[in-house]
Amino acid sequence: MNAAPTIRLARPEDEGKVTRLLDEAFASPGRESLLWSMLRQEYPEYDPSLAFVAERSEQELEAFLLVHPRTLWIRGVEVPCGVLSPFAVAPRARGEGIGARMVQSALAACAGRFDLVVMLGEPRYFGRFGFSRAFGQSRVRARLPKDLATLAGEGWRAIGGADLQTCRDLYERSYAGVSGTERRTLAAVDWDSRAQRTHTLVRERDGKVGAYARFHIGTSITVAECGAQRPEDTESLLGFVARLALEHARESCEVLVPRRHPLVRSLLRAGGELAAHDMTGAVLAWCPSPQRLLARVLSGEPALAAHTRQSWEAFDLELPGGSCRVEPTLRGPRVVESATPALTSIALRADRVVGWLTGLEPLREALANAGDDASCEGAPFRALDRLLPELESFWSWSPLYDVVGW
Repeated sequence: MNAAPTIRLARPEDEGKVTRLLDEAFASPGRESLLWSMLRQEYPEYDPSLAFVAERSEQELEAFLLVHPRTLWIRGVEVPCGVLSPFAVAPRARGEGIGARMVQSALAACAGRFDLVVMLGEPRYFGRFGFSRAFGQSRVRARLPKDLATLAGEGWRAIGGADLQTCRDLYERSYAGVSGTERRTLAAVDWDSRAQRTHTLVRERDGKVGAYARFHIGTSITVAECGAQRPEDTESLLGFVARLALEHARESCEVLVPRRHPLVRSLLRAGGELAAHDMTGAVLAWCPSPQRLLARVLSGEPALAAHTRQSWEAFDLELPGGSCRVEPTLRGPRVVESATPALTSIALRADRVVGWLTGLEPLREALANAGDDASCEGAPFRALDRLLPELESFWSWSPLYDVVGW
């Protein structure tokens, strides 16, 4: 029997071994190792204290796992998050429980630092560590009329360093209010994709950038992200998508945007169809303290606005890890420890709490006794459902991850 490997932090001298491991572990060599290289060398928030290796000998590594810091807007509030990627176990070491030990070590390091750890993974495997569905996605599929291509106008060009601040402003404007929107850095890797056949272009007019689009040319045209300043810029964006399909002889296009994105209405008018997609439930998140995340999202403007529109009384909320009390104050909802039971309480399912907090699922689906209509008729349920209603949940992933997705 092989000796159990030692789990430790990665060192600079491990770079070559980590690259070999990542290339060996995945069916498409070079992708995950490129992601790790980009994060390590170009991502400004890379933290070496969140890079873990499993070592059994000095020659080779058995596993590698990286968590890198990101910030997501959840219900209008900035939430410190970690993204778990890349993660790999050498084929020769699989089935020994090394991967589970790596995940547990990483989550222990993240518990006091992040309110969520997000990843794209197999729900059945990662569910045992407390991960559950957190974000969905919406997309518009369309066969755009060829004559729309004339709306694109002139001035479309490759993105440059001087465009990054403007693109971030356009991005935040176009994705405002969507739960799961990333707060992007001004590093080039957060805007200009390195994946093959994937590009980011901006439209400059009269010396100002008014629109941008990140797109992939595959069997169809896929727009992964876009933003526009004014209605005329949105019209140009629509024309640009049509022009891409025309120039590359693709019959259809797919635009991955939240429903409230300004381009959606134009796409639907042009015959597009809006579809929800949960990415097979693979966008997962782990929450070390649902009470802490609950307090954070209840401090946001949407919850405060809902608080002022209703009169409600304190109630207890039974969450994974313990109970807490939600009570009204003059400043808004407050989450406190519940020393004594309240007259009323609401119990939530451990595997649905994160999805409810991010807006992916309605409160009704997160109840521990889901299906019991009586539980949905009480005043505590109505108050909580108004404070934190179901809303659009959409992880707008950075171009960083395109190298492993396309």
